[in-house]
Amino acid sequence: MKSDTEMVSPIELHIGDHVQRHGALFEVMHIVESECDIPGGIRVAACISRVIGDVAGNIPRGWLETPKRMAERGVKWATSLPEGLYFNIQGNAHAKVSRVIRNVTN
Repeated sequence: MKSDTEMVSPIELHIGDHVQRHGALFEVMHIVESECDIPGGIRVAACISRVIGDVAGNIPRGWLETPKRMAERGVKWATSLPEGLYFNIQGNAHAKVSRVIRNVTN
């Protein structure tokens, strides 16, 4: 399946959005935003996203984590995530990711 995408900042993502990154298709499941303590600083969003597909045949498995593994590291909210493999898509207003705007079937 082919998808039309748009480039957006991770700060613009919402839970349920689909994102293409590193050869995989992800669904945003949890978002952690942090404000910068420095006046005029840059806000950052961490979008914890579950693998839901493969778009290029080369998902970087070494970068993926399970909710159990995240919880073992002390991330308490990870226990509420569904089973699966997750990746942290993060960045500030200057970072860009490919958000799926619609799937195209040919």
